[in-house]
Amino acid sequence: FCVWPKPLPDDYKQKPLPQVPPTSQLQATAQTIPTTTTTTTLLENTSTTAAGKKESGTENSSAAPNGALTVKRGTIIDSDDEDDNETENILTSTFVDEEAVEEQRPIMAPIPSSAHTFTQPPFQPSSTPEEDAKRFLVWNDFGCIISREEETLFAIDVEYHNKQTYHPVRINDHFGYSMGALSTTFFALACPSHEPTEYDKRDHPSVLFGRNTHKSNEQWTIFFPKGEEIQCIAVGSGSVTFVAAATNRNFIRIYSNNGVVKGFFCIAGSVVSMAAHEDKLFVVHHSGSGVDGGQNLVGACYNVHTRKLLERTNIPLCTPTSSITWVGFSESGAPVFADSDGYLKML
Repeated sequence: FCVWPKPLPDDYKQKPLPQVPPTSQLQATAQTIPTTTTTTTLLENTSTTAAGKKESGTENSSAAPNGALTVKRGTIIDSDDEDDNETENILTSTFVDEEAVEEQRPIMAPIPSSAHTFTQPPFQPSSTPEEDAKRFLVWNDFGCIISREEETLFAIDVEYHNKQTYHPVRINDHFGYSMGALSTTFFALACPSHEPTEYDKRDHPSVLFGRNTHKSNEQWTIFFPKGEEIQCIAVGSGSVTFVAAATNRNFIRIYSNNGVVKGFFCIAGSVVSMAAHEDKLFVVHHSGSGVDGGQNLVGACYNVHTRKLLERTNIPLCTPTSSITWVGFSESGAPVFADSDGYLKML
């Protein structure tokens, strides 16, 4: 489309355009301008002349010591008043405006909050709910560990499936053990810290207990540092029997069957569950937020004897609301886990 200009009235007089003087006149005018040296006072909207010949002139100038002339930023210095207008029209563009232009930053869209709404708490595999007065701390191929709440005391019963070779063990529970792990020659118990209440006067940090059952009845107890809570344990019975304890500080602490520290390492997220088989230790832990509100879990398998990482991979889940219900090993020693949708998967 076209836009027609509005017709001008007859009595309109167009203003003449300013004429640019010739090059020779510009050079002559430039010679009349004294050389100025910009100092740090320019940041304060001032500058000084090197010649110092003129002590007064325009309204923007003021006298300075030693005959120097101080002028405001953006002012043209000229020895001839009659050429001020022409010189100002030519050289004004070379001066920076006194008010700096604000930088226009792009407006960024707000980052949406994470859709991750479900985080599975840690659990001990092959155990029953803690609300039960009589519950299984563990049930596996070797036997079971049962926690009993009686009228006057708490007791722990360890029973093996092969009763001809292994005799049952019964101990008093003074700490309220809630986690258990069992092998053919060793069993371990653990509990979180406890503060005294009106009805329960127990006061202790997180506790790890171990006992040998094959040849001797040697047992030991380890009290963890204050603020560090055991969340799940596992017992391996390979070339060397070991006990692994995962804590809320993302630590995996490894002990021998005599309670001696064998290893210590960190995982990249809070633990979900843990299992052991011979020299292998299988750990499932969180690894950041998942997609569509689901979990992002990682499974790592270690060889405790050689201290090497055998495998590390993501744990596949069917739906965003799926969770891990059990972890363990197959008969061939491959890590296996079950989810809440009823699937049993092998890594």
